[in-house]
Formats: sequence, structure tokens, C-alpha cells
Amino acid sequence: MKTPYKHLDIYNIIFCLSLTTTIAISPLFNPGFQPSQHRLIISCLEFFTIFTFFIKGYKFQPASALPTYIKLILILWCFSSLLSMFFSYSNIPTAASRQTEWFIHLFFGWTIYSLLIQKNNLRFFIQSLPVIASLLVIIGFFIFWFYNPAAPNHDWASPPFFINIRHLSHLAVAALLLIPFIHKKIFFYTVPLTCLLWALIIWSGGRSGILAAAIAITTVTFLTRNWQQFLYQLIAFFVGSYLSTLNPIIYSDIFKIINQQATTLSLDLDRILSGRITIWSYSLEHLLNNPIFGAGIERFKIISHQNGHPGFYHPHNFIIQFLLEWGVIGGSAFLFIILKSHLVMWKHRNIFFKDDLTTSTFSMYIAFFLISLFSGIYYFSYSILLLVTCNALLFSRLHLFKEKQNNP
Repeated sequence: MKTPYKHLDIYNIIFCLSLTTTIAISPLFNPGFQPSQHRLIISCLEFFTIFTFFIKGYKFQPASALPTYIKLILILWCFSSLLSMFFSYSNIPTAASRQTEWFIHLFFGWTIYSLLIQKNNLRFFIQSLPVIASLLVIIGFFIFWFYNPAAPNHDWASPPFFINIRHLSHLAVAALLLIPFIHKKIFFYTVPLTCLLWALIIWSGGRSGILAAAIAITTVTFLTRNWQQFLYQLIAFFVGSYLSTLNPIIYSDIFKIINQQATTLSLDLDRILSGRITIWSYSLEHLLNNPIFGAGIERFKIISHQNGHPGFYHPHNFIIQFLLEWGVIGGSAFLFIILKSHLVMWKHRNIFFKDDLTTSTFSMYIAFFLISLFSGIYYFSYSILLLVTCNALLFSRLHLFKEKQNNP
């Protein structure tokens, strides 16, 4: 006799809890941990989610679903990245740990992709997890701020404290854009949340996050002609801007740059980009010293220290990051896969605009691509986790649409 609660068996509960912990709870493990320690925590959580997916009896999509040339390029990237650990200036244990993390990230993305093809009704649940994560961080922040009298004196821009406030904007942007485009049933519930997230993005000082979110919303608005959504986001932006000023400490560099330009009357692009042009220049110089295998995985922090920029962990551009860490062969192989995924997404954008969920996911995809040009989306573990989850949501939607067309 079938029980109506069969779907609530212990394996389903464990899997949903592990998935929730990985995506929604892991940002709260950031306090007190260095980036490498936080990466280890997230990798372990991802691995446990993959394990529970396996013991639940779900099936992984066969690798044959990938085109042959993509599989060959992936093999080339794997082989080249492993060689770069030994023939570059990498610290082998550190490089091996980082490379293992990349493999787990990709396997986790494939797990979510396989899950959504079999259980498409979990799409809203998975997409809401980053929004839940942002809510937990906001609640934690207010508790910490109001119950710790020394909170205003903390260096919020640097770990190990509550969270690296700069990179909190990555989560806030993802959560803001993953809220489904206006849906009458949830509109009034999303208004205060959208305003809070805009306030958090502006307060945290993520200039690339602010601009990327604005560009993504504007782009999707023009593509979908959803002017109601644009007006809604514009109002939420101004409300969020006001809310961000209620705190006496604002960590945005935008105001500093405006003041500097007003006093010097000179346009210094490197200063506007917080020294990124200088960082990119000496990163490329180090790449040319060993172009085949790169400067080494996790080597940038040493390079930046040698060039007078201590405390920088990544070159703030995903193209330079991959080439610097894996060399021209491995970096180009991985960049080709990313570029190919971008082209596929853009080619099939009209499919993603057929429902609110995938429209919002597509807008997040645009924003993260823009942020990755100037920030460390592909360096920090949680932002990579968000990105592979976003890819899984979009590619599974594309797979199901094509399957429906082929089997009407």
C-alpha cells in the first residue's frame, strides 16, 4: 500500500537538509575563517550533498549528454591543470587542495543539473536558498551590530570578522536577482526584501555589484519588455539607497572617488578601478615568465605582495586569473568552456523568458559575468557555488524544453 508521505522519507529529508546547509547556511561559517578554510567547509558540504544524492538513488545525467569536443576540452583542462601544479611555482599541497575544490564544484553543479531534470518541482526551492542565505546574513548582521557595542570599530572589510563585507555583495546581488520577476502572488512579500538587498549591496561598497545588478535588470527589462519590473526595481533602489545611509558607516568607495575627482579634476582610470589596471599589468608580466603552465595556483597573493599590494588574493579578473593559475593551455581550455556556456545561454535566452523563475536566474547569470570582470567571482568558494547552481538551473531548464519539443 502506497503511503501519501513517501516523498518525505529519511533520505529525502537528509538530502534537502544537506542542500539547504550547503547553499543557505554556509555563508554563516565565514566569520573567523580565512578564505582557504571557508573553501574547505563548503567543499565538504558539497561533497556530502553529492553523497546524499547518490544514496537517495537519483541518477546522474550521463556524460554522453555533453558534446564530444566539450569532453575533450575538459580532459585537456584537467590534464593541464594537474601539470601546472608541478611545472609552475605552485605550492603543491595548496594547489592540489584548490584543484580538488574545482573538481568538487563542477561535480556539485552536475549533481544539481541531474536533480532538476528528474525533480523539476525543486527548482523554486533551490533558487530560493540564496535568498534565504541573504536573509540569515542580514539577521545575523543586525544581531551582531546592535548587541555588540564594539561592532562599529571592527574592520568589516577584512576577514576574520563577521564576514568580508566587500564580498557580501556577491550574495546580495545573487539574492536580489533570484527573486522572481514580479509575480502577483508574491509581489507584496518581495518588496521589503528587495529594498533591504539593495541597501546591503550599496552599503557593502561593491561597486561592480551595484553596476552589474543595474545592468542585468535593465538588459532583461528591455529584452522582456517588463517595464513594471524595471519601475519596481528603480523604486526599490532609491529606498535601499536611503536605508543604506541610516548606518553611520558606509563602506562604498564610490563616495571617495567622487570626492577625489571633484578635488583633483583629473580622471585617473586606475584609481577609479582601485588599482586594478596595475594589478592586471604585473599579473600578465608574471604570466609571460611561464606562459605554458602559468605562475602557479594560489600564487597571486605572493605576486601581489612582491608588487606592493599585500592582502590581495586574486587578480580581480577571471580571464587573467585562469591564465595566471593554469597557464595558456589550461586557462584557455577552461575559458573556452565558460565562453561556450555564455553563447548557449544568450542564444536560447527567449526560452528562459518563458517563466519568472528562469528569467530571474538569467539576470543573475548576466550580473555575475559582469562582476567577474572586475572581482573574484571565480576565486571565492561561495560565489563559485552560486554560479554553478545558476548554470544548473538554466541548463536543466534548457534540457527539459528541448526534451519536450522532441517528445511532444
